[in-house]
Order: sequence, then structure tokens, then C-alpha cells
Amino acid sequence: MQTGHSECSAASSPTTRARGIPSSRARSLWPDGPTRTRILSEWLFEPEVLAHPDCDVSDAVDFMNLLGAQDWAVCEAVQQGVGSRAHRHGVMLAQEAEVADVTRWYLEQFDAK
Repeated sequence: MQTGHSECSAASSPTTRARGIPSSRARSLWPDGPTRTRILSEWLFEPEVLAHPDCDVSDAVDFMNLLGAQDWAVCEAVQQGVGSRAHRHGVMLAQEAEVADVTRWYLEQFDAK
């Protein structure tokens, strides 16, 4: 069974709120192998927001997709570096404490066997 990761942004993300459009976004990430991940983003808008005659959500969605593509490009570059034979280890920032916890747990699973 393949497992994935899901996240849900706040009901009013700063990016879409700054553009005047309250929304929510759900994102699921599914591994498609050791070097590929399928990402599904779903945008949720209140019906009255969409019914407004001046409402154009494409600007907010396009902008968030652009930010996502930039983030994914950085992630891909990091993964290539980590996959290099020259890579030994990196440094986790304070903001990455949860990543460090998962990494530690993952490595402990190998030690337990």
C-alpha cells in the first residue's frame, strides 16, 4: 500500500487574502518512486466568493502555483545534491525540527533491526 502526505493550508492564506480572495487549499503528496512525487493541490472557495461578478481566482491560483514551482525546483536541486557521492550530511535549521525528528526516527528503524 502506497502512503502519502497531506497538508491543508489555513482557511485564509496570506497570499490569497492579500489578493482579496479568502480560500483554503488542500495538498496531497504521493511518492511515485525514489525520485518522483505526484502533487495534487485542490483549491476551496466559498460559493459566494465565486458567485461575485468581479471574482477572478486565476490570479491567486496562478501565483501560488508559481511559488510552488519555485519551491519544487529548490527541493529538486537539494535532492540531487543529497544523492551525490560527495554528500556526507547537512545541517538542520530550527524551523526544520519536525524534519529532524522524522529523520531520526527513520534512522532508528534501521538500528532496531
